[in-house]
Amino acid sequence: MQIRESLIDNIGEDAIRRFLRSRGIEKKDLGQEFKYFVSNAVGIDIMEEEFEEFCYNHLMYGKRKLVRVFEIANKRKITDDELWLKALKKDFLWDSLNMCKILKTDVSSSDDWKVASVKTVDDKRGEVESICILFQCYIRVTKKISKDHEWCTYIPVEVDLKKNLLLIKAWRRQNVENEDEYKNNTLMNKIVEWLKKSIGIKVKNIQLGYKKILANMNESLTGELLGAIPSCGEVDLMKDFFSDVEEKIMNQIPFENSTQKDGKTTFSGRIMNIAQEMKNMVIRAVVSDYFFERNYNVIDQMNLSAVINSVKFSDLDNSITIIKSENNINPVFCAKPFLMLLTAMEDSDQVDTINISFRNRNRKFRISYDATKEEYIEIGILDPEDYYLEDYEKIWEILKQYDYAKDKSAQGDCKAAIGE
Repeated sequence: MQIRESLIDNIGEDAIRRFLRSRGIEKKDLGQEFKYFVSNAVGIDIMEEEFEEFCYNHLMYGKRKLVRVFEIANKRKITDDELWLKALKKDFLWDSLNMCKILKTDVSSSDDWKVASVKTVDDKRGEVESICILFQCYIRVTKKISKDHEWCTYIPVEVDLKKNLLLIKAWRRQNVENEDEYKNNTLMNKIVEWLKKSIGIKVKNIQLGYKKILANMNESLTGELLGAIPSCGEVDLMKDFFSDVEEKIMNQIPFENSTQKDGKTTFSGRIMNIAQEMKNMVIRAVVSDYFFERNYNVIDQMNLSAVINSVKFSDLDNSITIIKSENNINPVFCAKPFLMLLTAMEDSDQVDTINISFRNRNRKFRISYDATKEEYIEIGILDPEDYYLEDYEKIWEILKQYDYAKDKSAQGDCKAAIGE
């Protein structure tokens, strides 16, 4: 069976090679092109159905590390099997809610998007509980990838009506021609619009909620770090000292915007909390001292849930504060702007984006969470290796554990960790 080179590219030659090797199939002819080796193996050394299932699993995750998550607002109106089947038949001539045609589906410039696979799970009442649709889309790439520039990409969609979530994913690949119609944003928007128009899916405005969740994540992970450094506990014992110094400064200097409050001189506006700024400065000194002659790898032995690499705040004055390490990879608390992080946390309860790193399955992940869009939270898997379902579940679990709207007790624990 002829296996398209574009399909191999979307999965990855190394992943296919490992899969075939696990089935006892090795490439022996060193001069043979890989696509011919795979084509000769499928249907002879390995069943088409087994290879197609492997392709499906990789195309649903694998290289597709740009993930947008929407929250569905009208679950009860989109659980009918016939609704989905009618839309798929009308627009894609697709006549089953459980069928995979990855190996036999191809696109062209005149027929530029198709369905390659649909898998559905129904609940006990016979209504849709979840449905996964794999779209194949036509794109044009540079000559480095294809001499005639014609190629394809796969956009998987998952609709989970138990969790009221819609996920759409894409591969942030290189060497795509510059026209907007071939870019991930255009293709993903096109598919989401189809789901809204043809299926009737409605989504919530979730931007503000997730900005607060990211702020909770930032605050909690910062508190977790400070709690793991022994000397940080001593800073809280200096509260009266900081207050005394603040009072002396306010009484000594004739500030233009000072006022009396509860018998103390203080600023009349949001100018500065001198005591808190001094506390932050000492915390910064303690953290710098702790990591001064230690390798960053010591963080892996601190048993932290995750480590912040960068964070972008939106504060109350609608100004933007971006705090990151020198290379955006090292922990932000090892960087000079860490003092800014502590200050920004006081000025804002909303975070636009945050990049973190953590370990899962003996592997280090670097993840970005972006809450700058009204309808979806965008998740980016930033490391080069492929990822799989269990990895995504961990990535989502980390995010949702900071949803204190559902867990008020966790919020109190977090604030206590940083001495608020």
